[in-house]
Amino acid sequence: MIARLKTRITLSAAIALLSALILSISTVATANDASPFASTIKFLQGKFVGGQFVEGYTPGKPDWGFTVESMLQLKGSGVANTAQAKAIAYNLTSAANLGTPTHAVGFLYAPDHALLSGRAGEFLFAAKVFGVTSTPIYKSVLTAVQSQVSAAGVIGKANTNTFTYAWVTLGLTASGNTKLAAAVAGQLAALARPDGGFGTDLTGDTTTSATDATSIALLAFKVTSNLGSASEKKARSAASTSALAWLATNAVGDHFEAWGDIDVNGTDYTVMALSAWGKSTAKFSKYLVGRIGSDGGITTPWSAPKGDTFATAQGLLALSGRSYLDLLKK
Repeated sequence: MIARLKTRITLSAAIALLSALILSISTVATANDASPFASTIKFLQGKFVGGQFVEGYTPGKPDWGFTVESMLQLKGSGVANTAQAKAIAYNLTSAANLGTPTHAVGFLYAPDHALLSGRAGEFLFAAKVFGVTSTPIYKSVLTAVQSQVSAAGVIGKANTNTFTYAWVTLGLTASGNTKLAAAVAGQLAALARPDGGFGTDLTGDTTTSATDATSIALLAFKVTSNLGSASEKKARSAASTSALAWLATNAVGDHFEAWGDIDVNGTDYTVMALSAWGKSTAKFSKYLVGRIGSDGGITTPWSAPKGDTFATAQGLLALSGRSYLDLLKK
């Protein structure tokens, strides 16, 4: 009698667990299947190791930046937080993984305990998107970013890096620090090159403007377009006009090129920038859709016919003509 009762209880528990699992899978599948790019969503989800992170160029080693971008792209494509729970915990709420000023081993701090400002800005932005801004680590990073930025918007140790200034602008705006965000965006505008575009930085190692750098600068200018004084707005508006003109001039038909080859990631970012500014993205999005491989990933010249993880991690939203700024809209 007792044995039969235990069997029934075990069986009931198993059925309940199976039902919950099916419901969970069904919920995720419904969100994914509703997208015309379900195969691309599945491709990107499949790149997470243990559901926690996306590998970088070294097998088995997390690439925090591309992991978080993958998470943002999936979030904007309808994948619920519950389906990304492990990734959120690993990359956005774990102080052990992110690091602290006194415990430098982590994604956001260098070995010398210095805050990696660009990553910190991206963290603040992602934490807002995923609704994890009440954690101690979030408050710690926000304080660290604020202390690293002068009232004039100059970021310590940023070394004129466009991506650092852009992500800090996006992160501060998302956190509600709009005055400081406007100041940082003003410093970003000053990094424009004579041709109107933006390079990675102003060091001798970067001699030309780049599509991705120009595009992320445009995202930062758009998110702060209504912030700051009249003179600050005017300066950012002028920089935005020139940057948009640079993109228009340097397009190769329906895509962009760099170093003598097709720049898929740059095209990804251009779509997000144009979308944010209300410009047509149709021909570029169509081009990217045409690059979707049989495995669902967006292909690059060096990965075809297979999809490329990083191109897809930055291009999923671009397929439907959307940008990261859409993720801040309620």
